[in-house]
Amino acid sequence: MKQFWSVSAALVLFVNLVALSVARDDKKDASKDKADKAKVSEQSNSPKETPYYPLQIGNTWSYRIGDNRYSLKVAKYEKVGDLNCARLEMVVNGKVVATEDIGVTDEGLVRAAYDDKKAEPPLLFFKLPPKKGDTWTVDSIVGKTDKTPGEKVKGTFKMGEEKLQVNGKTFDAFTSSTQDLDANGMKLSFTYFFVQETGMVKQIIDVASQKVVIELEKFDRTKK
Repeated sequence: MKQFWSVSAALVLFVNLVALSVARDDKKDASKDKADKAKVSEQSNSPKETPYYPLQIGNTWSYRIGDNRYSLKVAKYEKVGDLNCARLEMVVNGKVVATEDIGVTDEGLVRAAYDDKKAEPPLLFFKLPPKKGDTWTVDSIVGKTDKTPGEKVKGTFKMGEEKLQVNGKTFDAFTSSTQDLDANGMKLSFTYFFVQETGMVKQIIDVASQKVVIELEKFDRTKK
């Protein structure tokens, strides 16, 4: 599973909730003022909205991979470069194993960073508005610094439509797929299935002659 999780960490998304502690009664006003300022800052960094990936803070997706399970949760909003993003965490057995920053541009959904490694330019993985037959290419470098050249990610994507069943529920989904992704020399193909007001309900990954199927078990949406 080690190889799978390394690939999954580079392709899926996740979250981190920051707990605020309230001190003594005489510090309540200061704590409230701090929280209000944090909320304003948070809102100013919030990404554009799209029904195909609801990115409100606290939203949590629970997924199943065979007998294994993990969750993705929107932890907070932050900027990656000039792009407003939602930071997600992947949680396995109560432990955060990966993070990802997702933004919404005029082109669509993009991944701006993986485990705090910036993708330049951000990787477009789902076109908006979705339209069957649309294609595009990605050509990015992830994690480039003054000391390291980063990892190249290159490939072609295509949009599609499909009616599918996941855990007994029927969905009308738009698909985003690539058959030729080269992630720093690792060849893989995968397909995302996105549904309005829910986000990703399924993902199929083919890598190193292994097929991995990820399916949504539950989506917990935070109350506005």
